[in-house]
Amino acid sequence: MARVPGVAFGVACLTLGGTASFADVTAQDVWTDSQALYRSMGYELSVKSEDMSGDTLTVTGIQLTQPLSTAEGIEGTTQTSMETLRFIEQGDGTVRVEVAAPIKGKSSTSLGDGSITEATNEITLSEDDIVASGAPGDVTYAIDIGKAVVDTTQTVREDKAEFPTKVTFNLDDISGSYHSTAQSGTAQSGTVTVAEITAKGSGSDPGGAGFDLDGTMKDLTSNWTMQMPEGMDRQSTFDFYTNKDVNASGDLSFGATTANIAVTAEDGDANIAYSSQSGKVNFGMDNGILTYGGLTENGEVKVRLPNLPMPLQASFDKSSGQLTMPIIAGEQAQAFGVQTELAGLTLSDQIWAMFDPTEQLPRDPADLRVDLSGHAILNQSLFSDAVMQGGMPSGELKDLKINALHLDAVGAELNGDGDLRFNSATGMAMPIGTINLALDGAKELMGKLTEMGLLPQDQAMFAQMILGLYAKPTGDDQLSSQIEFTEDGQILANGQRIQ
Repeated sequence: MARVPGVAFGVACLTLGGTASFADVTAQDVWTDSQALYRSMGYELSVKSEDMSGDTLTVTGIQLTQPLSTAEGIEGTTQTSMETLRFIEQGDGTVRVEVAAPIKGKSSTSLGDGSITEATNEITLSEDDIVASGAPGDVTYAIDIGKAVVDTTQTVREDKAEFPTKVTFNLDDISGSYHSTAQSGTAQSGTVTVAEITAKGSGSDPGGAGFDLDGTMKDLTSNWTMQMPEGMDRQSTFDFYTNKDVNASGDLSFGATTANIAVTAEDGDANIAYSSQSGKVNFGMDNGILTYGGLTENGEVKVRLPNLPMPLQASFDKSSGQLTMPIIAGEQAQAFGVQTELAGLTLSDQIWAMFDPTEQLPRDPADLRVDLSGHAILNQSLFSDAVMQGGMPSGELKDLKINALHLDAVGAELNGDGDLRFNSATGMAMPIGTINLALDGAKELMGKLTEMGLLPQDQAMFAQMILGLYAKPTGDDQLSSQIEFTEDGQILANGQRIQ
């Protein structure tokens, strides 16, 4: 993918800010801070001219260039150009920043297999009020923009064929602040709100299909902070993700969201419609530990496929996930964690009718929740050259805790927890510890599946025999089992040896 977000982030850095209380800045101070900010993000900067006349500094012919090299054979560049920037001293220690023409960006990436991805974008601001304040090297930007239009085009070129995608984003009522300092490295923080984003676009893919898309997202609020040390290679993705002194965090929340994709292909037309009530995303990187998560509430998906006479529909109350993992190699064990939840999953009657037309199975909303945590030693950084070229990072699993395991669907319910440590003395990680499982409604479910013809009788009998051997009854159609992994390599189920 082209690095369009990097260009957009650079524009945001220029146009966000707040109000200072104890010092003044000149037009030259703000321009100097802007240059330092772009260079801190790995951009090479050049200008055609700088002219100070009265209270206004006019800078023309601004070019920002950033090379891209993430792995062997993958190379490219990102360029952003601005015709004119004006820094106007307002007489009260603040400086107004005017963007006199659209901001243009382009990028080109070669993937090493003969294919090239090219992208262009143009950002136009209107009703914009951008004010810088603070002190030299410690500047805050304030923003109030009525509308921003971002036109993007991405084209994949391979085997003398082109597959373009064009999308236009409209951002309404943007406000926020951005603060940057340049002491002992670079520190950045900010917040921005957007009343609504709309997107419309179209494109094609190598399979010959064409598509049209449109979507909306309302009430966005984003907050972020980032600290980068002195001496870091700003143009290196590896250096950013393998430097323990880089500290970054951010979150994004949003309200009602819709997306509609219409696909035209040789075998027929298809349509996908999605909507949700609200959601959020979070990101963090601290001392070599990466965290990333998201949440969506009250979502619905409708799909119409060319070979089906009726649309398919599913909805959910909550879908969330959270990942914590080390990304920098080290000799000591580092914490990791995975949490995922899907609550209130409901399928439409059309989907149920495909495999349960006589309504024998309960159609109550389904729930799934998994919560895992543990420690591991990472021998290779996840963003090292070897891993980025397709290798698998090596490491050693030290312990794993199953904090929660829950599945409730079609009348059966499974719950579990566990605590394991791993012995790697033999070269293979051998678990030691216990896993506790409880199953409710399995016998009744297998009986219904057999009646429906979805589960053969012999397989159902075999499954019940296995459950009888390794699980013990705790109630009416309720079973439990404790799986134990011993120091000497045995596996026991309720004290009975399996291995």
